[in-house]
Amino acid sequence: LFQYKRLNYGTNSAAEIFQNVLQQNLSDIRGVKNLVDDIIIHGKTRKSHDEALENCLKRLAALNFKVKGEKCEFLQDEITFFGLKFTAAGTKPDPESIENMVRVQAPKTAGEVRSLLGMANTCHEYIPDYATITAPLRELTKKNIAFKWENRHQKAFEQLKKKLTSTQVMAYFDTKKRSLVIVDGSPYGISAILAQKEHHSQQYKILSYASRALSPVETRYSQTDIEGLSLVWGIEHFRMFLIGSEFDVITDHKALESIFNNPRSRPPARIERWMMRLQPFNFKVIYRKGSLNEADNLSRHPAVIEREQITSTSAEGYVNYVTNCSVPKSMTLDEIKKATHNDPVLQKVKKCMKEGKWDENDPDLKPFRLCADELTYNASAGILLKNTRLVIPTPLQERATKLGHIGHQGIEKTKSLLREKIWYPNMDKRVKEMYPELHGQYLLVVIDTYSKFAEIEIVNSTEAKTCIPKLDTIFARYGIPSKIKTDNGPSEHYTVVQRKYNTIIAERDGKTVTRNVSHFKKVVMEESVEEQEDTAPGRSTETEEPPKQEPSVRRSTRMKRP
Repeated sequence: LFQYKRLNYGTNSAAEIFQNVLQQNLSDIRGVKNLVDDIIIHGKTRKSHDEALENCLKRLAALNFKVKGEKCEFLQDEITFFGLKFTAAGTKPDPESIENMVRVQAPKTAGEVRSLLGMANTCHEYIPDYATITAPLRELTKKNIAFKWENRHQKAFEQLKKKLTSTQVMAYFDTKKRSLVIVDGSPYGISAILAQKEHHSQQYKILSYASRALSPVETRYSQTDIEGLSLVWGIEHFRMFLIGSEFDVITDHKALESIFNNPRSRPPARIERWMMRLQPFNFKVIYRKGSLNEADNLSRHPAVIEREQITSTSAEGYVNYVTNCSVPKSMTLDEIKKATHNDPVLQKVKKCMKEGKWDENDPDLKPFRLCADELTYNASAGILLKNTRLVIPTPLQERATKLGHIGHQGIEKTKSLLREKIWYPNMDKRVKEMYPELHGQYLLVVIDTYSKFAEIEIVNSTEAKTCIPKLDTIFARYGIPSKIKTDNGPSEHYTVVQRKYNTIIAERDGKTVTRNVSHFKKVVMEESVEEQEDTAPGRSTETEEPPKQEPSVRRSTRMKRP
């Protein structure tokens, strides 16, 4: 059996093995990097450079590695490394590689076009309008497209070569400088520019360009959503430079400044999900007029993408969280999912959202079409959301409305409770139709301070003229008290009561009254009107903190008759 004693040249995995061995042995030396068999040694000062060079040579000698002196370059102001030229000012594409690309003849097959784009793509970060220049050439690489070289392709080919010869130098990233992300969105695409401010100056240097086209679904976003998408995509694209530091985001869309800088803002659900994705970043959004925004032109000439972007896991998690939190009490998510699937109107809505086309002549779709930008379909749960509220299918709308009125509060309160978690077309109108005589109901609680015995009456108003008949009934059983303590209600009502019963209205003990009323309110809110009437005798003896004896015993020195 024969085996190699050294790494053999030409073996399929030889380059990867050699790269790993060098990296493992040189990675701990400051100022030393390697790529396969190329080693770059750098330093900000001559001293740091020489120390790194000495440490690297000692390590190679210890490992019995040899280098060819004629292939080495020392003390260079600029070097070419892995297709890029590194200078004191920054980086730019290797001039020799550019020259080779410029000398290439016009492609004659789709394969040659792919090869050309593959070479040119290494420089796309240095060409702001790279995508729009290469768009005609990319069309020739698509499947089922006959190769036909036309004038527009030749024009794009010549323009690409011209741009390659005029690429600008990109500055180096400096951790001590404040970073900027300049973003912009257009109907065609989104773009971002990473830059850094100079110390004690408003001038900044560009580090990188980035852009991409909008997917078919994204082209139907509102302008605010497109601008928000450019902000999120730009920050995440340059994540490795921005995470863990403060930076500014420049946009020409004024609305984003108030949405992202105000923690109390309530944006649409889509932007709210994006805001959650940006929680790890510390940034401030600054508005700048569009004519002064460098990313504006870049967004109108974006890089082309072939498929829709996959929704991030964090966004899906947020949608599921909102879905589960919005399910009304006494309803299950499975119920709503099944009803949504069987609701023909919601199925039409789902189809319109997917295709991005709404039938303006369909009356069933009109209320959904007017709020199309606020609708989201949760595929995993099989339901629709309007911002953070569930869209209730038609068969469940009446039941959901009744759940909102379970506490028998006023009509406005009922509508307010429903709006917190659910939505369906004409919901307010439906509430008024189901409860046409619905007015607010209140608890009139009268408590004997000695025995803690309580009497409760349900009234439709807090006015004296409404409460006095109830008080007449109570005082007829127990007598008129010499002193009445009240909460912080309107003083004119107490004047009427005082005149009616010729009694003293004492200083208002709001704390005691509020504490006891809260206890009774909690009990009553869980009962229907009929149950409240049936259980009134039992509630009349309840208190939050009962004494050692029953209130009825302390009041009349006898047990209350069952």
